[in-house]
Amino acid sequence: MGSLAFRLHGNEGISKGSLTWEVRSSIAYGVARPIEFLHSGGSNFCHGNIRSSNVFLTDFSSGVCLSESSIARILSPDTKLELTAGYRAPEVTNAYIVSQKSDIYSFGVFLLELLTGKAPLDAFTKNKGVDLPKFISCMFQEKPILDVFDTMIPEHDQNNVEQMVQLLQLVVCCTFQYPDKRPSMAAVTNQIRDTCSDRPSLLTGNIQKEHLFPH
Repeated sequence: MGSLAFRLHGNEGISKGSLTWEVRSSIAYGVARPIEFLHSGGSNFCHGNIRSSNVFLTDFSSGVCLSESSIARILSPDTKLELTAGYRAPEVTNAYIVSQKSDIYSFGVFLLELLTGKAPLDAFTKNKGVDLPKFISCMFQEKPILDVFDTMIPEHDQNNVEQMVQLLQLVVCCTFQYPDKRPSMAAVTNQIRDTCSDRPSLLTGNIQKEHLFPH
């Protein structure tokens, strides 16, 4: 059913209305799980290019699919592969030196994208978009915390607000400048599950088609 990037940012955001908090939290967990699985293979295993345009929504029981795993290792060293600046961890200078900790940083930016509805820097057009970790840091100092979140997410449900705030706190940990301070992907996945465990679709990984395309 297309990429999450298009659903969030395509057609001037017209499709965002179908991305309720239930759907977004399910997507967050649905993307975290395969990254955790990759990392469980050993310290040399990582994804390397986590971004919303590599997340595809489905009407199958898995809910989402994550593409382009380890693409840098498949391509020839002569192939120029540039990572999107807005998702790239500070320590990463090229696509061939990604790590599990840089994956966690990229996932943190991805989670920020879900929470804020804003496109990361250079995600679609050069020099366009937002440096999301820097944006959040500035917002914490200047604005009420609720101003951070996408206005398309209904805020009348107090439970939703509490979950969004908790995931925002998780994002801050994922996007620490120093890699060693970032949590493991297993810890991140567990935190998302524990935070949003009251949502049946999250625990089953199932995003119903009618949630994405309401009549």
